[in-house]
Amino acid sequence: MIEEEFIKKILGGSNTHVPQQCTESFESHFKGAINPEWQLKADIYEVLFHKEGIEYLAEFDTSGELLKYKMNLSKELLPTLILKRLEEEREIMNVVLINKRDHIVYEVIVRSSALSRFRLIVDQMGDVIEEKPL
Repeated sequence: MIEEEFIKKILGGSNTHVPQQCTESFESHFKGAINPEWQLKADIYEVLFHKEGIEYLAEFDTSGELLKYKMNLSKELLPTLILKRLEEEREIMNVVLINKRDHIVYEVIVRSSALSRFRLIVDQMGDVIEEKPL
């Protein structure tokens, strides 16, 4: 029994009951995704998975509509414009692309020359929308 649950979790994610419309939407948006792990949080279905070596987190409503997804990126995958603008004064430590209904921003953790860390929200032109110290 324990072995069956382990295999089920590895192949099919968590034991959360996910509506068919959510799984179908997930499969159509993220073809080739592996190891989906679903969680229900306040009527939002979150799924953590990998695709082409990149970790994603996607959110679906109960009807299966994709609300938002996040991708963990290496700094080399940042658009060149953003990379150049941010690296002028800071070291890039972590990057997450956030796509909320086709509006893309980047959450970037940076370190200043004084070794202070900041969380930035940056638009596609490299403009800082929000900056918070960590």
